[in-house]
Amino acid sequence: MNGTTGLDDVRNNIFRSWTGTNGSHNIYGATDPKFVNPRAHDYRLGAASPAVDRGDLVPPYTDGYQGAAPDIGAFEHGAVDWYAGAKLK
Repeated sequence: MNGTTGLDDVRNNIFRSWTGTNGSHNIYGATDPKFVNPRAHDYRLGAASPAVDRGDLVPPYTDGYQGAAPDIGAFEHGAVDWYAGAKLK
């Protein structure tokens, strides 16, 4: 939530479709984010992705980014990959 307006503030996301109006620094369905291998569920950004270095600074969430600016999406190109939940060995 944006404390000033009471509206959601949606930034640095990749959407297949989106109907909201309160977003910035996002990539929408018409733009190919150029994931590494989405068929294999590898949603890291490829080097040629339009999401690389195009995100907005949102401290502390974007701290530690690689390159000129944070990337759009869940993964930072060139950074160590993260995993949600427990990782099986």
